Amino acid sequence: MAIQLGRTRGNVNIEQLPLAVSALAVADVSGLWIGGPGVGKTTVAEHLGSKLFKYWMTIVGAHYADGAEVTGMYVIDNGQLTLMPTAMKNIAKWMDDNPDELALVILDEVLNAPPSTQAGLLRFLSEKEIAQKRYPNVRVIAFSNPDSMAPDNHIESFAGANRKGHYITNISPFSVAEGFENGWGEPVIPDELPRDLSQYLPKYRAAMGKHIRAQPDSLVCTEAQAEEMLSSDPDSLRYAVATPRTAEYLCRVMAACEALDINSSLSFELAVGLVGESFAADYIDGLDDVGYEPETMLKDPNNCPLPEESSRKVRVLDGVISSVKASRSGTRWNSCCVIASRMGREIVMSRHDKIADLRPASASFPPDYAEIYREMQRS
Repeated sequence: MAIQLGRTRGNVNIEQLPLAVSALAVADVSGLWIGGPGVGKTTVAEHLGSKLFKYWMTIVGAHYADGAEVTGMYVIDNGQLTLMPTAMKNIAKWMDDNPDELALVILDEVLNAPPSTQAGLLRFLSEKEIAQKRYPNVRVIAFSNPDSMAPDNHIESFAGANRKGHYITNISPFSVAEGFENGWGEPVIPDELPRDLSQYLPKYRAAMGKHIRAQPDSLVCTEAQAEEMLSSDPDSLRYAVATPRTAEYLCRVMAACEALDINSSLSFELAVGLVGESFAADYIDGLDDVGYEPETMLKDPNNCPLPEESSRKVRVLDGVISSVKASRSGTRWNSCCVIASRMGREIVMSRHDKIADLRPASASFPPDYAEIYREMQRS
């Protein structure tokens, strides 16, 4: 079954950009932001850097002819292995001296740089390596004008694209008019960036596990899936796609959004930029289903709590069916049938084929399920 992506870039207006970047920074997820020239992307990011980071710097990609000038590389000089000077040498030194502090690197005009520089900048955005050394406490945000304005666009690989979030940011002309008439005001930014998400993360990871069990085909895990997507849409893997890596990013970003008290609409757009609209919508919808753990339900099918809304019933039952499929037995299948019958005729009708496919040889449907099935056949 082909993976449905929907939108593969999140949409965030410029007024929300400081909070959005803050959430990505807290989650330790890099982001590539595309927006028209002159809308204030870099200005907002630099204000954020000055308020929340002890060290920050901006690198304008279009000013460099080669990626090695930005992130550095080793060369043989007079028989000795020597580090080529790099635009990031100052931040590398500062991080070496302050390894526990957070620093921010703003990459500007990424797609307006020559192709080799684009490759170097995008690699740094993904890997956070300077002269082949990784700096885990560096947070990276990249800006660029739309792809169509890039004179010689570097086509990033799936592996590189899958290591960051993908976003579009714009500003309303009415907001611009308001700024000219009444002043621009200070961007809304957090007082500080939380460093520990351990109290928030478990529920988002539990929800992710449950979501993947219910919809295993929604995640790109195999070469065959990636090849299928490329054959149907060559650009599909350049932006947000759900993989095990970006699923983990999404858990961290959702935890960061909760820690920063970010509203649901912005949280959703941040999720879209990581895993695509379809996966993001289904996962976030399922966050309310965390209390319905399939294995717990299978142990007590007659008394386990059930959701009330039909859409949630379907998602919860899909999780139960996936759990039975992963570990089959007559008892577990019988429990699945009991849970389905308790959810009602419409739910049984929508999932009967899946349940019947798991039916052990010579097993009979439980009485309540069998009655619903007979009604289905009569109608």
